[in-house]
Amino acid sequence: MIVDDKYVIVGLPAEVGEKQPTRRGFKIPSETLSKILDEVLERYRDAKNSIGYDEFLREVIEKYEATHPGISIETIANYLKLPAKEIQRINESTIDSEQV
Repeated sequence: MIVDDKYVIVGLPAEVGEKQPTRRGFKIPSETLSKILDEVLERYRDAKNSIGYDEFLREVIEKYEATHPGISIETIANYLKLPAKEIQRINESTIDSEQV
């Protein structure tokens, strides 16, 4: 993943594995997403503990919601190039963990 002030570039391998070459990439033009990812990645760059995918995505979603109050799940999904069901799953897991 490459993040600058205006774009996010994400490369994905064709198969799961550490030595798989990047086969597909996405260029996402979004200053908001760039800023959010930069903040989240910077926070964990030198951390002793890493975070998992769900926690990372939860932070990104929360920052989108804070930056754009009332933003829809579909809009966030569109910005992140993820299925809306994935954003909904993360939101529901956040609600479930807050109720415990």
